[in-house]
Amino acid sequence: MGIRAFFAVELLPDVRKRLARAVAAMPLAESHARPVNADNLHITMHFLGDIADDRVMDAHEAGARAVAGLTPFELTVGEIVCVPPEGKLRMLWATVADPAGELADLYTRLGEQLGPEGFRVDPRPFNPHVTLARFRTPP
Repeated sequence: MGIRAFFAVELLPDVRKRLARAVAAMPLAESHARPVNADNLHITMHFLGDIADDRVMDAHEAGARAVAGLTPFELTVGEIVCVPPEGKLRMLWATVADPAGELADLYTRLGEQLGPEGFRVDPRPFNPHVTLARFRTPP
């Protein structure tokens, strides 16, 4: 068996509610958009994909090492943008500002722990965001 796994930063309930209200106010029905359920709004850090059950604890331990010694920090959820900004629209995102670079540091630390454990680490630059809706067919 296996599990679809990823590391994410959970958003405060008030932030999730405000984002969901913003999406609900948009005329998305005609665009075939599928909004993300408010309870599932998050900032994805590292997507592991399907991993074997016996690897879950390895991932958990890598995550625990990555956050060891970190202190709480603040982020700002910003504007809602179309992705990509031109061409075939795929998603709506809320941008995330990380002025002190603490979220980016966490991303790096997590990748440094996951890689040696044999988990795939995305080589693309980290672009923190909250996915709000996905488009089945471009509007």
